[in-house]
Order: sequence, then C-alpha cells, then structure tokens
Amino acid sequence: MAQNNKEAGIRGARVGATASQFSMNFRYSNAARSHGSPASCVTKLIYDFQLNRRSESRVAFAYISASEQHRHIVSNVVRFAKMCQSCAGRQSNCRQMLHGMVALPADLSDTARNRLVVKICDYVRQMRDGVPVFGAVHRPLPGETNWHLHLSQGLRNIELHSPRVYSLGDRIMSEQRPSIRAAAGLPRTNHAELRTLREHIASLIADELQIEGHDIHIVERWRHGYLRLPQQVEIALQRDDFEFVRDHLDRDPTRHEGLGGRCLRSSNHPAFRTMAVEHNEGSTNSPIGV
Repeated sequence: MAQNNKEAGIRGARVGATASQFSMNFRYSNAARSHGSPASCVTKLIYDFQLNRRSESRVAFAYISASEQHRHIVSNVVRFAKMCQSCAGRQSNCRQMLHGMVALPADLSDTARNRLVVKICDYVRQMRDGVPVFGAVHRPLPGETNWHLHLSQGLRNIELHSPRVYSLGDRIMSEQRPSIRAAAGLPRTNHAELRTLREHIASLIADELQIEGHDIHIVERWRHGYLRLPQQVEIALQRDDFEFVRDHLDRDPTRHEGLGGRCLRSSNHPAFRTMAVEHNEGSTNSPIGV
C-alpha cells in the first residue's frame, strides 16, 4: 500500500532552486483506476491516515473538517469511505471520492503548518457544499523535504436520520451531471471551481509563509505557483524577482512528475528543448505548466 514519490505530488530536481514549489492535484477514486486514480477510496484513506501502521506512521497531523452535526458521525474514517465506495455505482469508472494532494513548505513551523491545513480543509468544505473533508499531513521520508497534505472528500450530501445514523444522498452540485448544473445556471463542468481552489490554497500557503517572516520573493513564488510558467515569469518581473526571471524566462515548462521523474536541465539549447518536448509528449500526469 506504500505510495512512491511520484504519487507524493512534489516537484522534483528537474527545475531550478528558484522555481515555485507549489503543487496541487485532484483525482477521483474509481475501480477502473482511470487517469492514475486510486482504485478504492477505502484503501486510499487507510493509506492517508496510516491506519494500517501501528508504528513508523508518516502522519504528522490529521484533521477532519466537518460541521457540528456531522463531526461525530464521520470520525470513523473507514466507515464513511466504505459508504462512499458502495454508493459509487456498478460501473468501474464511477467516482467514489475526490482526493487532493498539496505540497507544503518544508520550512514552516509545526504550528503554522497545522494551522494552514485546518484553513485548507475548512475552505474546501465551505466551497463544496459543506461535505466533510479528511486531511492528513505526511512528513518526508529520511533525506527528503517533501511535506505534503492528503485530503479527501465525499461527493454526496449527508442525510441524518438520527444523531448517529446517516446515509448518503444525491451528489453535491459540484459533482452533478453537466445538464443538471446547466439547469441550475452553473457552468457545465466544475473545472473553474477546482481552479479557484488551487488559486486560494496557493494564497493560503503564501500567507502563512509571510506571517512567519520568509523572504517576499519566496512568498510570492508560492502565491503564484498555480499559474502557468509564462504568467509566473511575467508577475515575477513586475515585482523585480530577477533571479526567478533569469532561471525561467527561457525554460520550457514540463509536466509535473514528482521526485520520481526524470531530470531535465533548464536550458534554451535546442537539444535540451527537444528533450523537454519529448518528455511532455510522453507524460500524461497533468497539463503543461500545472
């Protein structure tokens, strides 16, 4: 059940030291494992919370964001995940839960990191119809610095039948079919909502770094890390972050692969540019520059 560095969602050594370390991705668990997603939300949450490990757990902090009426019924993480999985439907590509991975700054204090995780999970719950969000921070493996947050959320409203008895109802509006969303006056997909989540979470991370007194250029690199590379370069130029501009003005954006990815030098030399293009064509992990 161990996950490799590629799944940890942290930017690898292919980019320079000045690159924004912001990284965030979303996937839906489904039995078909489409797009590299977890096959089971149950095993995913067991891994996230390290419930199968009595010792040497990587969880540094865990938090469940839930309303007062939901807090006591979702404390059993595995039971809730099993209900989400059973409601997914018979088709193998039916979605079970939404899962996110967020890179966290390695040099935040424990207090600031925990406070940040609470803010992130509460914001995701608020933006997505109040459905509880499960968050677990994993500390790096020895010799690494890839602090990261695993977060998961159900896709259906919770229907309370008694203080401790509940079932899962209809899908929340963020996960409804395009026709239903359009009838409600919303965009047909939730892509814009997920982009808004990325932007806000990047700002939350930057705010915590700023509170702890980190260099303003480091703060702003995190804040704008959700943007595509050319946009990051343009904003860096406006704030006189010449080191970032120098390192990335002529760099070809490469799809994020994580620590397990191949190393490519940042250069405008034709040979290395060809390598970047080939790397992008052979990767299916995420859009270029994300």
